[in-house]
Amino acid sequence: ALTSMRVRAELSAQLDRGVSALLQIQDVRTWGEAGSPSADSRSDNIGLYQGYVEAQVGKKKNWFGRAAGRR
Repeated sequence: ALTSMRVRAELSAQLDRGVSALLQIQDVRTWGEAGSPSADSRSDNIGLYQGYVEAQVGKKKNWFGRAAGRR
């Protein structure tokens, strides 16, 4: 049996008052899988896991929020 390994990296930012963004990428590999030693080979293991921009308008008690992107 082969073992799967997953690594995620996240970048989040507060862009403006009430506006934030998040980007997560993921790399999934299987131990024991033959890899290409070529430096110019394309990696199909890395992809977008989650990414969105969120905007909230209003006070904390009466806030309105919207998110756009992949969750």
